[in-house]
Amino acid sequence: WVLSSNEVATHKSYSKGQHRGNVGEGQLHIRDDNISNFDAFTVKSDQLKDAIISAYIRQTHQKTS
Repeated sequence: WVLSSNEVATHKSYSKGQHRGNVGEGQLHIRDDNISNFDAFTVKSDQLKDAIISAYIRQTHQKTS
C-alpha cells in the first residue's frame, strides 16, 4: 500500500495515541475486518515509484487546496 501522510492521518483506522506521552506518533490499524478499506492504496511492486510520486502529488495538492 502507498498512502500520503495526510491519507494516513485522516484515515478512519488511524489512531493518534500509540503510547502514553505520545508526541507526534500514531498507528494505522490494518486488520482482517478492515483490510478492504485499503484496496485503493494497493500497489504492485513494479509500480511503486509511480505510486509514491502520486501520493506525493495528492499530499501537496491537499495542502494547497
